[in-house]
Amino acid sequence: MQTDLHKSLAGLVIAVALALHAFVIYYAHEHQLSSPTSGGKAFMEHQQMADGEETQTLLRQEEIRRKNEQLATLFQEMQQSYQQEEIPLTAISQQSSASQEPAELKLSDTSQVTTPDIEVLYPDNNFWMNEMIRATEMAQGQLEPSHQEFDSADAIKIGKASGTKEGTASINRSGMLEQGYTDSLLGSKTGFSDTLDNLQASLKRADGVGGGNHGRINPLGNIANSDDFTLDIQVAPRLNGRGYLFRIELIPKPQVRFRRIRQNYFFLVDRSHSIRYARYQFSQKAVGQALETLQPGDTFNILVFDDHVVAFAPQNVPWTPENVASGQAFITQQKYGGLFAATDLYASLGKIVPAAVAENEVNTAILLSDGDTSLSSEKQRESIEHWTRRNSGKVSLYSVASGKGNHLALLDLLSFFNKGSLHYAALDRDIGSSLLQLMQMLKNPIGKEMTVKAVREMPELEITLYPTNERLPNLYEHSPFVVYGTINRLHDFHLFFQGKYYDKTLDIKHRVSFEQAKQTDSANLEKRLAVYQAYGCYAAYLANGDSAYLNRAKELLKPYKLPLAFK
Repeated sequence: MQTDLHKSLAGLVIAVALALHAFVIYYAHEHQLSSPTSGGKAFMEHQQMADGEETQTLLRQEEIRRKNEQLATLFQEMQQSYQQEEIPLTAISQQSSASQEPAELKLSDTSQVTTPDIEVLYPDNNFWMNEMIRATEMAQGQLEPSHQEFDSADAIKIGKASGTKEGTASINRSGMLEQGYTDSLLGSKTGFSDTLDNLQASLKRADGVGGGNHGRINPLGNIANSDDFTLDIQVAPRLNGRGYLFRIELIPKPQVRFRRIRQNYFFLVDRSHSIRYARYQFSQKAVGQALETLQPGDTFNILVFDDHVVAFAPQNVPWTPENVASGQAFITQQKYGGLFAATDLYASLGKIVPAAVAENEVNTAILLSDGDTSLSSEKQRESIEHWTRRNSGKVSLYSVASGKGNHLALLDLLSFFNKGSLHYAALDRDIGSSLLQLMQMLKNPIGKEMTVKAVREMPELEITLYPTNERLPNLYEHSPFVVYGTINRLHDFHLFFQGKYYDKTLDIKHRVSFEQAKQTDSANLEKRLAVYQAYGCYAAYLANGDSAYLNRAKELLKPYKLPLAFK
């Protein structure tokens, strides 16, 4: 009986084993593992894959190390370049590695420009700047070498330049890092790939921008308020030991969407004999590209000038695809002024100041010029003072210059005194990318007629803010709003940023606490203070013509090798 039971169990075990064997053969056949050696083959492949991944990791680490070295080298080159050029501290600038520019470079010649050894592609300027600073700190030993991935694997690419079209890489002049313009400082290297086209396309794709997509405007965005912003605070002791210097940047929170104020644009294009022919051609093309970035609800006009002014329209025309096409045709058809065409810069400015500014609009003039004029220094002073007083902040004036032979300090003063800034491109061919970057900065005004006030809690606290309220720019979503100042002791106070959005009042309040402030270089802030003090001297000189104020401005700027607006 027991023997029969054992036989039955043995038979059952054999049957189960045969069934399992059959299943294994079937599974192996279906998965192409039919031989006993297949398992060993899979194991070998797995080992090879692991070895390959380790090799790839090592290669990736070497690639990142090489990128860091190249980024650091670029940063050092820019520092040296900035030291060698007399460019106003307030200029937002482009830098090229080319030492000389062909005298008669035409648009069709750009494909023949020698490409550099490397190209840099990047997603945005802040990313590029952060990576470049990080790489420099590693090269100087301030940070431990890192093999971590970049924030985006494709964000920054460095290699042999493959393109021949002019483009832009975000190269920030290190001498201007303290100004808070890291989102707008452009540089360029000839031969970069299609970054200019990419920038133009991104302007069109951005919400609320360009072309006829009216649905992209977000009417439900925020009207700016305190909760939408944070403060970035930097502080340093005075070199003379008397108190402290600070820099405060009002930063929109990245997730916040703002309602914009519509804009009236004026493009003023210099075609006088002091402008090189090739530069004028690049300026024509730049304005045509800029028109494509305007938004529904905006208006524009184009004024071309030498010894007289020719306007596209008697008054601004609304944005429409048809008007943009007409404006592009107009600027293309305007001939170069030639050898005997003098500059009547201030006459063109006089034609754009509106009698009144409605609450629902912002007026923005963009001047493409070298700042040259046939007027004497005294006439220049009188004209600037007259136009600035007549303008009274109704129109924000931004200047765009390129190449050599510019009166940059005068353009800088003219812009600053009218709530704008100077933008400079080292090469004429880069003026288009400089203008597009400026359009990116200005595309979303969210507050106008801005004022800033410090409210102290201690009576003995002495606080001075720069620039003065009459020089403050509008508040833009994509452009930092920066305030500088001095304080006699490190004690908390409140800052009130006030302005207008249509018929509403903006009231942005933040507490300034130095406990969490970043320590920064005293020399940079001292230089910034000297510039603002020089602006005060210029204002007094414009008002009464007393050259003693120019002498004082010269004394303030001389230690920093910064040029004078009036010679």
